[in-house]
Amino acid sequence: EREIRGWEDKVQVATVNSPKLTVIAGDIDAILRFNEEYEKRGIFNRLVRVDSAFHSHHMEPVKDELMSELAFLTPQETSVNLYSTVSGDEIHGATLDNYYWYRNEYRYIVANVFYFGKCIRKLMLG
Repeated sequence: EREIRGWEDKVQVATVNSPKLTVIAGDIDAILRFNEEYEKRGIFNRLVRVDSAFHSHHMEPVKDELMSELAFLTPQETSVNLYSTVSGDEIHGATLDNYYWYRNEYRYIVANVFYFGKCIRKLMLG
């Protein structure tokens, strides 16, 4: 997050997969700027080709449609421990409504990061 300070309106930390693997998402011009800067500094990075900048402000325009399309969900409690990549913490299955899945795609609105690595560490440690 320190690396993108001052660019938050164009780029967001999309996912933290591990302590050394972070994905940013956002406006292509800003992403290309970071790519070029990291290349100059000898920091490994690569562009990921996707149709949309998931986990960024680019998901806001589809919020209403996504919420509507997922309104049929009827979340239930789970019989196993469930860890959320939205929070990185254990959650109850009954909370997996359409708004949860929207936050999963657009973490910027709730100032969360996609915490895949955090979830894996918690699962491994029990």
